[in-house]
Amino acid sequence: PAEPLAKHLHHPQVGVRRAVTYALSRIITPDQEKGTLLPLLKTIDDSDPAVQLNVIHALAILKREEGARAILERTLFSPNTDVRLASILALASLKYEPALGPLIQCLKDGPEIINLRAAWALEEITGRKYGADADRWQQWWQLHKEKFRHG
Repeated sequence: PAEPLAKHLHHPQVGVRRAVTYALSRIITPDQEKGTLLPLLKTIDDSDPAVQLNVIHALAILKREEGARAILERTLFSPNTDVRLASILALASLKYEPALGPLIQCLKDGPEIINLRAAWALEEITGRKYGADADRWQQWWQLHKEKFRHG
């Protein structure tokens, strides 16, 4: 049922794009990616934050490397706080290890809510409990980043 909706992801009216991405984010399952993954990846750069939020949610549900990478590279440092928060949550739920370095950066450059959510995500992914202490996380990262880059 998701594939016919995906055909409308680039509709000129933002309300339609919001409705379609919302519906997809509610009905999609990891085994139902046929015809939806690539259109969602193209839609993550939509100019409307509500559309982006729905796409991030749908990509997290699909649990695919391509989706996690798109979230990391294209929305984690969005100027929109809600989009950043959703990106952090998605990366944590996916336990996406390539996000560790960028999440440590989030501890240093965002409003407090971003810092706290990034700290939580780092703890979810690594099991370490360093809170929002960016220096402590950076020290840990310097000692362990090769392990995460090479498996």
